[in-house]
Amino acid sequence: MKSLKNLREAIIRAHNRGKGQREIADFLGISPGTVNKAIKRFEETGSYGDRPGRGPKKTARSQENVQRALEMLQQD
Repeated sequence: MKSLKNLREAIIRAHNRGKGQREIADFLGISPGTVNKAIKRFEETGSYGDRPGRGPKKTARSQENVQRALEMLQQD
C-alpha cells in the first residue's frame, strides 16, 4: 500500500533527523509502538515495504495520519 509506505518513510526520515520516537508519534498522531515497529522493520529490511512472507495486514491508520506523513515528506 502506497500510503502505509509513505507513513513509514516519514517515520524513518524523522528518526534519521534525530527526532525521538515519542516526538514522531505525537506529531503523526500514532502510537510510539507503531513508530518503533517501523524503525525496526527498516533496520531489518532496509526497505519501507512489508516484510516478505507476511499475510494480510490489519492497520489502524487514518487518512489524516497519511496526510500528516505526506506533509512531513514534503518538508525536505
